[in-house]
Amino acid sequence: MKSLQQLQRELSISTAKGTPMLYAGILFWFFAGLSYFFIPEDIRFWVYIYGVGIIFPLGILISKILKKDMFVHDNPLSSLAGLLGAMQILFIPVVLIFIAKNPAIIPYVLAVLTGAHFLPFSWVYQTKWYLIHSFAVIGIALISFYIPNGMMVFLPFALAIEYSIITCFLSLEVKRLKAMQGTTSSI
Repeated sequence: MKSLQQLQRELSISTAKGTPMLYAGILFWFFAGLSYFFIPEDIRFWVYIYGVGIIFPLGILISKILKKDMFVHDNPLSSLAGLLGAMQILFIPVVLIFIAKNPAIIPYVLAVLTGAHFLPFSWVYQTKWYLIHSFAVIGIALISFYIPNGMMVFLPFALAIEYSIITCFLSLEVKRLKAMQGTTSSI
């Protein structure tokens, strides 16, 4: 039977520590930021609502292009990672309340909810980067709340940059894991 550490290492390599989903998040936040310049204010929040719904299928498409397996069927931690990602669906009632009461803060709400959901991935993938990512996303969201037009301009572009940085660090970790795996298998 494989150890927990072996399962985590194998999942990390197979899924590239979930970076295909982060790539999708980068695209989402970047294009959501661009919407400020091209889409009227009264319908802009719909870009966020529909856009956030595209992240998962886009992440799966990116994983196929990168030849990463986001559904590692022979690893029980894959189901856990899937459940942790799927918990975002449970936030829909919160988002619906904000759509009805104050749609202008939808970018802030989505940032905080997505930022919080990344926290347990630090354990699944045995990395500090998801922990840092979780707090950074929420910190950026808080800062954006106090900047004029911060939620519409600063927040999405800052998150696209922050996601990109975290993705680079996670990718480096995956390369190290692959190198270690190659070293140990040749012994």
